[in-house]
Amino acid sequence: MAARSVSLALACLWAVGAIGAVAYSEDVAVRAAVCLPLALYWPGHAFLHAIRLPRRSGFEWHSLAAILSIVWAVPGGFLLAALGKLGPMGWVGWFAGGVVCAASVAMIRGAAEQVQRLPWSGATVTIRVGPCCLLVLALLVTGSAFALAVHDSRSFREFRVTEFWMVPIGEAGSGRVTIGIRNGEDMPIRYEVEVLRDGLPVVLWQALDLAPGESLTRTYDFHSPAGRALRIEARLFKSSNRSRVYRKVWMEPEA
Repeated sequence: MAARSVSLALACLWAVGAIGAVAYSEDVAVRAAVCLPLALYWPGHAFLHAIRLPRRSGFEWHSLAAILSIVWAVPGGFLLAALGKLGPMGWVGWFAGGVVCAASVAMIRGAAEQVQRLPWSGATVTIRVGPCCLLVLALLVTGSAFALAVHDSRSFREFRVTEFWMVPIGEAGSGRVTIGIRNGEDMPIRYEVEVLRDGLPVVLWQALDLAPGESLTRTYDFHSPAGRALRIEARLFKSSNRSRVYRKVWMEPEA
């Protein structure tokens, strides 16, 4: 019983480590070292403990655990594809959830086996601390996996790019426009913006340092007194590299 409790605790802790590796590490080697055992062994290992399969041969038992783990991946692929979560966090959540569920069943069955007859029937009730601690650990793992999955789904962005825009302000023909920048990338960036009116530079923003997620907007009035249409163009340069235009927007305010 003690060996079973230790192995189930190790399985749950491994699931926690895999979730942490996927959530906080971009190193492929670290992810592979932690996640491959989770995908190829631990779900089947916990399931065999849950069904109380006798261990006649160590090689046979561990081989069956690996086979069952691979089988567990099949429905996971269909479900994650239907949910649009075929990513690292989706897969690690599927395998970790399988480990936690199977380990929970194994621990509950183990705790039930320790409960004997009630005191008034001439026996005593014995509940060991180990299975109860493992049950609490399983609940913590499940809650942590759910919280990380929610956080990952909300913060995940397939593309991280700089946003650059120009929009009119006020009534049509007012000639007032707002130019904005938003750093949607994953690192601080220094920008420069050059605004041209009919091909001639009229505004220059220099050394605009924006942190990830930070934005900056400014409004200008390019109304032409003569009533003719003006071409307003804004050019964005990244990392003070004036030899390459990173983004470009333009419009012609109505007279």
